[in-house]
Amino acid sequence: MIPFHFEYHKPSAISQALSLYQTLHAQEKEPLYYCGGTEIITMARLNQIHTKAVIDIKGIPECTAFEWEDDQLIIGAAVTLARLEEEKGFPLLSRTCNRIADHTSRCKITFGGNICGKIMYREAVLPVLLADSEVVIASEAGMKRVPIHEVFQEQLRLTPGDFLVQIITRKQYADAPYASEKRTKIDRIDYPLVTVAALRDSDFIRLALSGLCSFPFRSPRMEQEINAKGIPLDERINRALQHLPARIVDDCQGSAKYREFVLRNTLRDVVRTLEGAE
Repeated sequence: MIPFHFEYHKPSAISQALSLYQTLHAQEKEPLYYCGGTEIITMARLNQIHTKAVIDIKGIPECTAFEWEDDQLIIGAAVTLARLEEEKGFPLLSRTCNRIADHTSRCKITFGGNICGKIMYREAVLPVLLADSEVVIASEAGMKRVPIHEVFQEQLRLTPGDFLVQIITRKQYADAPYASEKRTKIDRIDYPLVTVAALRDSDFIRLALSGLCSFPFRSPRMEQEINAKGIPLDERINRALQHLPARIVDDCQGSAKYREFVLRNTLRDVVRTLEGAE
């Protein structure tokens, strides 16, 4: 049970949502945008967040879009992981979402909610980092469409009052050869020791990881080492690990040493799969 009362608002247009936020903020109600709500509910029950108002964006048509337009796949922030799993418009994304939580939870967790969340894993962002996707953000100054790498550094950096509307991915990346491996301590749907998502762009393998550090990431320097094909694979992996962006997590899910061991094995599998792909 959530130990505090709050207002619930469900606007039907982007402009209405933005206006609501400004009004509620002026009233010191600490408004939160709400999509799937699983993380908000969990953190509220643990007294880790507090708000007097939530703004549900699922009633906004742009936020529930799933459509192709001019060889670009447009996915609304309020589309559930279960739908992404079923639609298959972006197979790497479908595969990655298939391993996040259980099916019941995936019917509630949304694409935007996972990407914007506070939990460190946020695995749904991995495919869009690899695909150089663009994000559409609603702000008081108007709509803006920007490359995800400009606004995602460890987390999605949004100005207070802004919210994620859509993620746009070019067909060439949605159709690219891919691999996605999630390794857990015990159960299939547990939090990952490491998740490795990869796709092949021409002969170049792109890599993004979750669970290894305290945030999901893609590292161009690691990619350069992995793609140095004149060098034995194990040596490429050794060199790639010199470019991790932060310390390896050491927690109850697994020690840093064990996570590194799992990562090495996972990278071998992923690279061999994609180097052998036609």
